[in-house]
Amino acid sequence: MLRRFGKDIFKILALYAVSHLGRDAPRGQMLSQEALAPVRTGTLTSDCTYDIFISYRRVQGGRVAQWLSRKLRQYRPPKELLSQLPPAIRERLEKPREVFLDIRFERSSRDFWNQHIVPALISSRRLVVISTASAFVPRIDGSPNWVEQEIETYWKSFQDPSRIFVTLGSGAPENRYPGRLEEISERWDWADMRSYRRFYWLFPRISARLENEFSKLFAGLYEIPVDLVPILRREERRRHNRWRLIVVALLVLGVGLLGFSTWQTRQRSIENAASSIWSELDINAVNGAWRLATVSRPVFKMFWLQAPFHIRTLSREGERLARTVGMGTDEKISAALNPLLRALQTSTAVGERRVLATTIGALPIKLVTEQASAVLDPLLKALQTSANLGERVELADTVRALNRTLPTEQVETVLDSLLKALQTGTALGGYRELAAAIETLPVQLTAEQASAALDPLLKALQAGTTLGGYRELVAAIETLPIQLTEEQASAVLDTLLEVLLTSSMSAKRYELTEALKTLTPKLNAEQANTVLSVLLKVPENGADLRERRERAATIEGLTPKLNAERAGAVVDLLLRALQTSDDSRERSKLAAAIEGLAPKLTPERAGTVLDPLLRALQATTVLGDRRKLAAAVAALPVQLAAEQARGVLDPLLKALQTSSSPRDLSRVAATIGALPVRLAAEQTSPALHALLRGIQTSTDTGDRYYLADALKILAPRLTTEQAGAVMDPLLRALQTSDDSGERGGLIDVLRVLAPKLSSERASAVLGPLLRALQSSDDSSERGTLATIIAAFTTKLSTDQTSNLLQLARIGLARADALDEAERWATLIDALLQTRSQDEHIAAVIHFLKYPTAVGKTTEVLLKSIRDRFHDAPSGGISEMIVWIVNRFPTIRIELTTPPTRPW
Repeated sequence: MLRRFGKDIFKILALYAVSHLGRDAPRGQMLSQEALAPVRTGTLTSDCTYDIFISYRRVQGGRVAQWLSRKLRQYRPPKELLSQLPPAIRERLEKPREVFLDIRFERSSRDFWNQHIVPALISSRRLVVISTASAFVPRIDGSPNWVEQEIETYWKSFQDPSRIFVTLGSGAPENRYPGRLEEISERWDWADMRSYRRFYWLFPRISARLENEFSKLFAGLYEIPVDLVPILRREERRRHNRWRLIVVALLVLGVGLLGFSTWQTRQRSIENAASSIWSELDINAVNGAWRLATVSRPVFKMFWLQAPFHIRTLSREGERLARTVGMGTDEKISAALNPLLRALQTSTAVGERRVLATTIGALPIKLVTEQASAVLDPLLKALQTSANLGERVELADTVRALNRTLPTEQVETVLDSLLKALQTGTALGGYRELAAAIETLPVQLTAEQASAALDPLLKALQAGTTLGGYRELVAAIETLPIQLTEEQASAVLDTLLEVLLTSSMSAKRYELTEALKTLTPKLNAEQANTVLSVLLKVPENGADLRERRERAATIEGLTPKLNAERAGAVVDLLLRALQTSDDSRERSKLAAAIEGLAPKLTPERAGTVLDPLLRALQATTVLGDRRKLAAAVAALPVQLAAEQARGVLDPLLKALQTSSSPRDLSRVAATIGALPVRLAAEQTSPALHALLRGIQTSTDTGDRYYLADALKILAPRLTTEQAGAVMDPLLRALQTSDDSGERGGLIDVLRVLAPKLSSERASAVLGPLLRALQSSDDSSERGTLATIIAAFTTKLSTDQTSNLLQLARIGLARADALDEAERWATLIDALLQTRSQDEHIAAVIHFLKYPTAVGKTTEVLLKSIRDRFHDAPSGGISEMIVWIVNRFPTIRIELTTPPTRPW
């Protein structure tokens, strides 16, 4: 609409300029009856009706005549001139002037001449003859033209050459004059109007010449003294300059409106393009992220300007979107960072600040000090003063999300603020988040800072708390990046253990036991021994099942910290508890605790433990207990005798062949897999055939899944020949299955079997796997297939490696799930290890640009470089790029170009 308005403005300006600055009506235009009449706008005298009669030939003089007529009528002499004129002349100029101009298109008869032209001529004070080339040409019948007749009539009436003025028009010669003018006078002081054209006032040189000529003519017509003519010229020039400026200003305004309209249209197009990307992110996040990574800079900038209005999408896809800024494009980083920083500074919505900070933290940058201060100062101030639980948690998470981007000089400031928030806070729910924020800071706490962080937590713990508070406080203590001193650990343990032994509430004992489990990583061997002793002494009376299970889980976590002497003393207590427990889950945890202690036992002590474990293994009918007990047996530093192995293994193998429950078969296989015995081919073959037969004949997808799971557990025990024999039935089952869960189980079996295949067998298997990979529409399945194929990379030809790398490139680019992308990255890693160093480095940088290469996928790709180059840094993308640029200066790495979409 603005563009159309701009065009209308131009039309209006042109018409306005013409009407006010002397543009002629088109030649030949039919005029109204009013126009046919003489124009009465001139000076009247006592004996003359008209001041001026303009004589002209329409063919060439029409435009000049009409312009001159309007100019003479509309001209307003300046006050400076009027004040210096004689009274008579001044009075005449101040009155309206009348100019006669015949503007009929055609003179139809002699009556018109006699009734209109002749009376006008003889009643005009002055005659202005416009000399043009056509003024010398007679009429068609050979008679004098109207100009010649008008000159003749006027001369006969007045016989005064001073009343006649000559103006040169188009094509007029300077040495000849129309009609009797040459007879009347040998010399005429003509005004040269030959340079007249439309819009002449836009051309300064032409305008100046016409201004001089018009001033000369006007001065002669009204008898203005010669010494006052410069004033007339100056005013005429000033008037034209004023109009010229007005028109230029209007034209500039029009151009500005058109430009604004064009800009507005383009902006609307950019806004729509950016909005469409946000819409696509809600439908297909991968396509939306790829569009953003490859759009033009204006659309990219507009997208991030809209980001604060799409918090929900940003919370889900923030890391992918942050990757679209590329590796080293400062302009794109600024386009994303600045709107996020502004929104974070002004936002007060719970949850919104965390999302914005997390997205900023995903950008490959370090904030400068001014940026960090502008964002963090209000957050840290609110964190220290807020008493609202939800707000404290959100603020702490927001600060933690920004920690990675902080400049070095800002880290200490943030740490001090977090410590103050810990010391002054009253909302227990915020302690753990504050501790997590401290833990992510790239700084080592001093003893004083560690004490400042721990003291408020210890005081709150010793003062007692409500149900749930112990868990929160201990979780905060465990999260802090510090090691407890003996005094600090004793303060925590004394409080927890005292309440544990004295409390009569099972729910509270459960919470305290869980808190002790959380605290386990910070305990030394002696402290772990103290906790374990107390847990084993807690009376069973009044303990519900949940408490007992949690206690067993805590014991399992504590056992690896015990020394060999204490391990030998504790194992009997665990065996006794195992024998008396009536809960399968509790027994599994206790068996796992014995498994953790087993490596610390002496062979003699392990021998005394083996028999009770074997008896428990043979006596139990719970398959889950069997697997845990078998794992405990396998962990003992003792070799099973043949009779012992046979006594345990035979019933399991028999159950494997005879059981009709696929789930039970899976659990029996897990137990066999955990036992420290070597299976002969004749032992595994019957079970193997039973499992394969079940996979081929069963119609229940759940059953086939468990059968595949059992086969996966037995796979490491198979020989190379057995592994090769199993592959064909598994591949056929994989090709015919339409259940994603079953296909996933079969793929897992193939992954385990892959290393056991010979090169010839691997080549035969790879074809069906690649076909399955290309036809699969399940992201998890594609990722698993990629992982399996990665096991065959050392057995591939160069062409196969190149084709597979291209397939992996497309797979990573299209991965809509993080775990699928991670598995594609694993395959890419295996393939690149066979390429040259330069190709390896360049490819990794290329893949890191993909918006799908985020999270663990990034770590896999960076680890691919670290595994090959031991001097590679352990940091993130920024540190790796700096290392690559210095380490491989000859490699041309395109950091600023956007990634190429491979499909």
